[in-house]
Amino acid sequence: MTYLDDDRLPEWRYGITNVVTRATRGIDELRPEEYAAGRARLRGKVQRYKPEIVAFVGITVYRALFPELKGPVTIGLQQQRLGESRVFVLPNTSGRNAHYSFDAMLAAFTSLRKHSERA
Repeated sequence: MTYLDDDRLPEWRYGITNVVTRATRGIDELRPEEYAAGRARLRGKVQRYKPEIVAFVGITVYRALFPELKGPVTIGLQQQRLGESRVFVLPNTSGRNAHYSFDAMLAAFTSLRKHSERA
């Protein structure tokens, strides 16, 4: 699969979206009101499509969507839900994010696959 297959994702029961649609050099350029608007759009999409799992790529965007959270966030399945959908946090895959090794990222994405196969 490549980006050319993005429009086929619903055939495979997958979908992707951006919380904030404008391009930036980094997450620090995003404003709280952009996250709030993105949160509302995402909740609408989840309500419409009813996915089993919603996966967030990056802890920062996950925190932005759940601003009431306090304390550390771990990679993996979360207690929070979006509607009826389970929530899963993945490491940020950006090259600017050197916190996770390739093996750690592979393990996180493999865990997501295993959770989605159980859904």
